[in-house]
Amino acid sequence: MDRQVVGRVAVRRRKGVGYSLRRTSRRRTIALRVDHDGRVMVLAPRHAPASVIRRVVREKSGWIRKRQAFFESLRKEFPPKEFTNGESFPMLGRNFRIRIIRESNSGRRRWKIDGKRLYVFVNGVGAKRLRDSTRQIVQEWYAGRTGERALSMVRKYAPA
Repeated sequence: MDRQVVGRVAVRRRKGVGYSLRRTSRRRTIALRVDHDGRVMVLAPRHAPASVIRRVVREKSGWIRKRQAFFESLRKEFPPKEFTNGESFPMLGRNFRIRIIRESNSGRRRWKIDGKRLYVFVNGVGAKRLRDSTRQIVQEWYAGRTGERALSMVRKYAPA
């Protein structure tokens, strides 16, 4: 699979649309994808001429800009989590406030629920490492709780 980073396609004297191009032998049509961070990916057959790809991007530039604006509005409405003390994390209709506890005992459980509080036990020292450790533990907590919930639903509704 080849990956090419292609420059910009000029769109009506405004700032052009930048995109990455991925060509594959299995594709039959040209597809456009706008990621949540606003990057545009063009998926194209290996034999598609560059001029056709540029034309498709130019023709769909309005749609691309709408999708980019949509994702930008989501980023403003729902800013990314910072994984700091007091931050709220929703789980199954309840909000849990995070409380980060630094400790060196790695044999202990990594998280604990007490009422509406999610205690996270981390070994991190620096701010970045602390945030990364907290993020990882919170993701493990979400995965574990989601897995438990899914398993209980399967047991409840699956035929015996």
